[in-house]
Amino acid sequence: QVSLKYPEGKMYSFGL
Repeated sequence: QVSLKYPEGKMYSFGL
């Protein structure tokens, strides 16, 4: 699972 943090304060997580 990869989690990406964006400056917007939202966190997106998706599995590769």
